[in-house]
Amino acid sequence: YWSCEGLYRYQLDTLTSRPVYAIGAYSQVGYYMPFGLEPVARVGWVSQDRSFDPRQTLWLNAGVNYYPKYNLSKNMNSIKMSIHYTSENRVSEQSIAHGLVVRLQMSF
Repeated sequence: YWSCEGLYRYQLDTLTSRPVYAIGAYSQVGYYMPFGLEPVARVGWVSQDRSFDPRQTLWLNAGVNYYPKYNLSKNMNSIKMSIHYTSENRVSEQSIAHGLVVRLQMSF
């Protein structure tokens, strides 16, 4: 699967009456394999406070989801385990952060 989203935010600062707006985009791609593994990659970009002090941020996320009950079509998503690398690059501030996300999701 492949999905994308766009973002546009407009806000009026009530104290200074200055408009604040941001734009951004996000895309995700994944491929579900028949034995319960799903590699996933995401990329995103946002430009914040474009009217006064613009800041650019880039995101990268890559990992894998595992569905232990993949052969039970009715309850396939009842348990989902994920491990993802995530990166945030604040281009304007020249700051980069890295992280690892491990998640267990149970639905009933």
